[in-house]
Amino acid sequence: MQLYFLLFGFFFLERQGKIGLAITLAVLLALVKEIFALQVAFCGIFLILSRKKWAAGMFLFVFGIIYFYVATHYFLRYFNIPPLMDPLSSAFHSKGNYLQSLQTPFALISNNEVQTVIFIASNLHHILWEVLTNPEKIKYLIYIFGALGFISFLKPRSLIVLLPILAINLFFPNKLYYGYANHYTAGLIAPIIIAFAEGLPTAQQYWKKLKFSVQSFIPVTISCLLFIHILISPSPIGRHFYLKESKLNYNSAYKAEERNEWIKSKIMNLIPSDQNIILAVQNSINFEYLVQRKDIFSFPDGTAYPIPVVDSSIKTWAGFLKYVRSGELEKILHDKKLADYAILDLKKPWFIAGRGCNWVEGRCSDAKNFEEEFLHHVDTAKKVFETIYEKDQFIILKRSSSS
Repeated sequence: MQLYFLLFGFFFLERQGKIGLAITLAVLLALVKEIFALQVAFCGIFLILSRKKWAAGMFLFVFGIIYFYVATHYFLRYFNIPPLMDPLSSAFHSKGNYLQSLQTPFALISNNEVQTVIFIASNLHHILWEVLTNPEKIKYLIYIFGALGFISFLKPRSLIVLLPILAINLFFPNKLYYGYANHYTAGLIAPIIIAFAEGLPTAQQYWKKLKFSVQSFIPVTISCLLFIHILISPSPIGRHFYLKESKLNYNSAYKAEERNEWIKSKIMNLIPSDQNIILAVQNSINFEYLVQRKDIFSFPDGTAYPIPVVDSSIKTWAGFLKYVRSGELEKILHDKKLADYAILDLKKPWFIAGRGCNWVEGRCSDAKNFEEEFLHHVDTAKKVFETIYEKDQFIILKRSSSS
């Protein structure tokens, strides 16, 4: 929600001539998530190219680039435990990466933003070809821009702001990035709507040139937008709200089901509230009681193999300043721990850690290998854990003393 407020506020205030306030909202945008710092930089490019505001634009551009570098090069590397790869670099390392078929030397990609950008630029033709030949990414583009009749392209200057987010969503192989209903589209919504509003007068002129009635333009536009909304939106007037096979229907996404209630009850009765107990939870099971732990893993992590666990309190600002000066992370001694309990619901979308599948009518519809791999992890967990509850494909496993 804050992302929408900041982006819409930026466009509204810069059109009112309140550049100082617009800059303030753009700067705050970088604090939402490090990747939006790149969008802040493109807000600066927008001000330069569209409004000729050179000073304000250069400030936002430089601030966005510097903040992104500091956030990824220092904050993420120091405070993440264990240190994560940079967001851009890590996107290349997913299983089944389409660039692997090109025998790209991923091992050479270090945690370095400059090298990552160079890698993208040198392989841009391969990446663009993959985008153009990937039906899901083409559908993503059609949904995102077609939802407003592609009218945004008639006045595209505001679309400058969405370019870094759109590029990341399309260039990298994670399917969640180019799922139109996922939160990764959040940075695109405001620029597309603003461009749509600016493009409406031009669309009306084309309507007149085609000899259609001027009076019919608004009713036809509203009718088309309403039809598209019904076609793809999960709102109460959208078809996905009522389709049983849709993961966005009111029963599975909005309605409090009796099944969920007894699942919550069993979880609270069978799993102790001790915060030190480690859980391995299927990524699509979201109950407050489960996450109130010091350590929680995404299934199957921590079931058949241990996961490094470090006390986050060892990370201090004094240690961070020392890292900034030296560029070297202190050596962290960590324990490798196993989960005490595993919680699964085979009727909810399946995930292997953070990797999911296209979940349709209660099963993975797009990846047989994924289904086999997930079920293999379930079988393995059942062998090393004791099944203390199982009903209607909901399972609670407890690690036995012998394992």
